[in-house]
Amino acid sequence: TNQRLTTLEQAYVLVRCIEIGTEDSDLARRITRFANTQNAVLSQDFVFLDKQQHRLVQELQTMGYTYLLRSGESPGNADSSKVIEVRQAAVALACATGDVGHAVTAKREVSKLFDRDSGPYEALFNPSVEVIFLIRVTKVVSDVDEALDDAYSESEGQRIGIAVHGRRVIAHLILNNIGQKNLKNPDFDFDQALRDVQSSALRILDSFTENFPENAYPGNVFKNRKRCEELISNVK
Repeated sequence: TNQRLTTLEQAYVLVRCIEIGTEDSDLARRITRFANTQNAVLSQDFVFLDKQQHRLVQELQTMGYTYLLRSGESPGNADSSKVIEVRQAAVALACATGDVGHAVTAKREVSKLFDRDSGPYEALFNPSVEVIFLIRVTKVVSDVDEALDDAYSESEGQRIGIAVHGRRVIAHLILNNIGQKNLKNPDFDFDQALRDVQSSALRILDSFTENFPENAYPGNVFKNRKRCEELISNVK
């Protein structure tokens, strides 16, 4: 209406312009990150500013996958089996590293995986990350989750808690058993490896249950790197 147009024309918008040089290529990202105090934005939403994420978007598209960078972003009519969310990708990549500490972080506080100042973000998302590797590790973690969801409904006692809280460490063991070299190799028989994932997850679940510390709460154990390393040392 005319009244609304008049009101809109009288509005004032504060605009702040900051001129930056070319010496620090990361300065623009940091300014955007720390100046954005008026909106409730998750730390993972700032990965939208990372060129590596946009590289993954484009390369995954060529493989027929949809990669969602922002929380709440809709995949539209995309095949759900070929949709990867950045949070899902971060968890899978964390589990796939040789450092169980990253899997523990994925369990304890996923948002830390996106902390570019003190977290493992740069170790997870960098130019060396290949899309075939990303696709495969997310599939493995998804199958581990599926197996442990089923085990949860059929378990009792400590086994229930381990099925819930131990899945990131279990995925870490399975992914490292397959090996990064194989996961990156297009000629590797990944389908065969994937068929073994769920049985491996249940085997490790049983081993963890058998060797779990008495009177310990799984939710606490799997948030502690040292205790996870001790438990892993007893896996058969």
